[in-house]
Amino acid sequence: MVFKSKDHLKASVQDFSVRFARREYRVVESKPKLWKVACKYDQQTGCSWMLRGIFQSNMGLFKITKYAGPHTCLMNEISVEHGNLGKSMIATHLLGMVRQDPAYDIKFVQQNVKDRFGFEISYHKAWQSLKAAREQVYDANQQVLPLAFALVDEESLASWRWFLQMLAKHLLPNDDDRVCLISDRHSGLISAINYVPAFKFPRGVHRFCLRHVCSNFNKKFNNIRLKDLCWRAGAEVNARKFERIMTEIRELNEEAYNWLGMIDKTQWTLSHDSGWRTGILTTNMSECVNGVLKGARRLPIVAIVQITFHRSVSLFSGAHNTLSPHAKC
Repeated sequence: MVFKSKDHLKASVQDFSVRFARREYRVVESKPKLWKVACKYDQQTGCSWMLRGIFQSNMGLFKITKYAGPHTCLMNEISVEHGNLGKSMIATHLLGMVRQDPAYDIKFVQQNVKDRFGFEISYHKAWQSLKAAREQVYDANQQVLPLAFALVDEESLASWRWFLQMLAKHLLPNDDDRVCLISDRHSGLISAINYVPAFKFPRGVHRFCLRHVCSNFNKKFNNIRLKDLCWRAGAEVNARKFERIMTEIRELNEEAYNWLGMIDKTQWTLSHDSGWRTGILTTNMSECVNGVLKGARRLPIVAIVQITFHRSVSLFSGAHNTLSPHAKC
């Protein structure tokens, strides 16, 4: 049996092990031109199941060169949640549903996976898998589409207020339009949002970049352990686990706990976000645009406009050429 790539071989073995054999395996050896797996419980049960695939240079394909099966271990050796049923496999399964319904709810994921694969998964894995599926369908490889550019004399309350008003006018023309704005905690921006109803609940919400929150937190307390806990708290999707992490922070440093407590939980944590930010924790995604426009801000205004246009066109053209072979007509 041959496969077009190592990834194809791995995906096929994973699907077979989860849906048909209903056994778990472990990776014994993995190299660019070799992949070998064996029964997860071979040492405990003596199960001799194993598989080895090697890249065939003359064919340009991966081929199974050795196979010993079927499993001789009992099915009850496996846990309720299959160890090889990872988020990438689940995300691939969810792609069709997410394409059909962008708002596909996480509450359906766990039951869907159980119906399809026969195994239960945790809420956390369901959330991670749905997030991965959405990224593949709507925002693969962290690509972004810049919607607006503005030239202002300085970053101030007045300039932010003007920019947000213009953005709301063109981005949110209808009363039922919804938006989530993720940014750092710049005081001018925070104040300006109060002047623009379109960016206030229920039409919109303002969320903070978790990377900036953690950076400011670390500047204040200068403790790597606390910074790590801050990130874990913000990225945690389960409210109870979030509270446990916050308790750890409190035990380490009461002042640090109080500092985070001054920030609205809905603005920096996934567990209290209600799905507005769709799992996006930071503004890192937009940094690619900053890289494209690097150095432009020091030029004359006309030159800034021209370089913004030409570099943006180049960015879009490159993305178009990359994606075109995969597009469906």
